[in-house]
Amino acid sequence: EAEGREDFEYIITIEPLVFLDPLLSAVGGVDGIVNGTVEVVEGSDLTLSCDGNSNNTASLEPIYQWFDDSGNDLTVIANEPPHNLVLNDISRDTSGEYVCRNTLDDNPEVRMTSVEVNVLYSPKVLSITPENTTLIEGSILTFNCSYDANPPPNVTWGQNMSSIDTSDSNFNIVTEETYSLLEVTFANINYSGVYGCSIDNGIPPSDGSEGVNIIVQVAPGPVFDLDAPSNDITSDSITLTWTLGFDGNADITSVNITYIATSNFDPPHFGSKIVPGQPTEYVIQDLQPLTTYEFTVAVLNNVSDVVGSSSEESMSAMTDPLVPGMPNITSLTPVSSTEL
Repeated sequence: EAEGREDFEYIITIEPLVFLDPLLSAVGGVDGIVNGTVEVVEGSDLTLSCDGNSNNTASLEPIYQWFDDSGNDLTVIANEPPHNLVLNDISRDTSGEYVCRNTLDDNPEVRMTSVEVNVLYSPKVLSITPENTTLIEGSILTFNCSYDANPPPNVTWGQNMSSIDTSDSNFNIVTEETYSLLEVTFANINYSGVYGCSIDNGIPPSDGSEGVNIIVQVAPGPVFDLDAPSNDITSDSITLTWTLGFDGNADITSVNITYIATSNFDPPHFGSKIVPGQPTEYVIQDLQPLTTYEFTVAVLNNVSDVVGSSSEESMSAMTDPLVPGMPNITSLTPVSSTEL
């Protein structure tokens, strides 16, 4: 070696280009981005930010752009991260996938990261069926409450302004994302009333349906105040009077009267009468004098062929004795006192 000469060894390390998917963040969402999804309440503003995630030692110019799930570009190209997508006054139609695409100038690779925007909104009842309806005791009835809400709501069914007793075995409730069914498996008089559904998903305001009036037709109630006024009793007739009771939510069509002699007759004298309409009295004729009769009265309505008649009300009454009538004088013959 020449005197005074120094040798140097230079080591140059060139790091490879590390080009990764861009990083996303959100401002204005409920909890930020969680598992690739950001939730935001309808009417709010949301800002999605796309930032670089590369070791750009080659000083290549980055290119950022936002697209929707149909490939439509939503922003102009930006070279300085973070690149923001601002969504103002969000509606439910804004829900969907949003993609940030990142490229480097003169580098063929494309990196993309997507986020799902889930717009939450308050619930709205769309309809409740059936409408006001009348059914016969023993029928099966299914209500359908359909609604629109995100997230799916909690559904409460009510009858006559009180919550349905879910422990009642005659009620069966099935709730899905867009509808809820309430089935009444055996309708009786206790299930008449006004039904409705109310929904709440934590995003105000909650909502409720209009009331639906259900009438369950049953057998009519018995008569009351059944009587046989004494001044209307003769030797061969008895007049019965009564007051009609509950009609069973259906038109009363007739009153059925049966009677049987319980004294002074062997075999017993008996009979029956069907009195049409809605009578409150009837004269039973062709009875035997000085005889006790037992009468039963039952009411029928226009569904009694399915549900039966009312329970019977009974009473006893006796006809008057037969009183001989005045003699019928057809002629007079004069006689002298000596002939008597």
